Amino acid sequence: MPTTPPSPPEPPGSNSETTFGDRLARGRTMQSKIAGFAPAFAPDDADLAPAAFSTFLDSIQTKNTEIAEAEPVFSQWVTTRRTLYETIKERTLQVVDTISGNKAWNLYLPKVKEYARMIRNTRPPKAPADAPADPNAPAKPKRKTGQQSFGDIDLWFEKLIEAVKLVPGYGPPPESNIQVAQLTTLLTDYRTANKKVAELGAPLSNLRRERLALYDGDPGLRTKMKAIKKSTSGQYGRASTHYAEVKGIGL
Repeated sequence: MPTTPPSPPEPPGSNSETTFGDRLARGRTMQSKIAGFAPAFAPDDADLAPAAFSTFLDSIQTKNTEIAEAEPVFSQWVTTRRTLYETIKERTLQVVDTISGNKAWNLYLPKVKEYARMIRNTRPPKAPADAPADPNAPAKPKRKTGQQSFGDIDLWFEKLIEAVKLVPGYGPPPESNIQVAQLTTLLTDYRTANKKVAELGAPLSNLRRERLALYDGDPGLRTKMKAIKKSTSGQYGRASTHYAEVKGIGL
């Protein structure tokens, strides 16, 4: 099945959406300060000039907006998939109990139980961490869990359905939600959700990687703000009011 996609050292919780917004706000504050300097702020690095820095901050805002729009859609499909995942496990137990309750079906019970055991042994994944800001950073080795488990359960559930089809006279009432047609619909819905999570997760992971680079890459917001402080002290002096206005702005 398709899969979905450590930041540089920062204080705990520094990569929350709130903190991303706070850091951008501090960048905006710094930009407004240097834009009002007189005589005009004229750093040797043109990318640190007020207009250029403002354009850079706008690019961060754009990336934040893209992520803010993509995350709710992705999260909804993650929630849907998780609900269907749990439903499959619940329906599987119902199927086993139903077939176990009829001695005439004992011949078919071992296979049903085998597939049910495999379904019960799957595990959902932990939430993926943000991608590193450095695209060349080595990826941590992955264990065979997570998305793969979400992929495994539908394969075993499909086998379970095929085994149930072989049980003569199997026909629970509709309200049980474990008729063959109902189980097949559940399988289809689950596979749709699993596919959507994979399709939406990859671009969202890329957006997060790009955002981290804008904040913590080189050059990123942090390095630019540090350089602006240095350039301010170089142009106006550390004892100047200009430097006093920017030196206390957090990175």
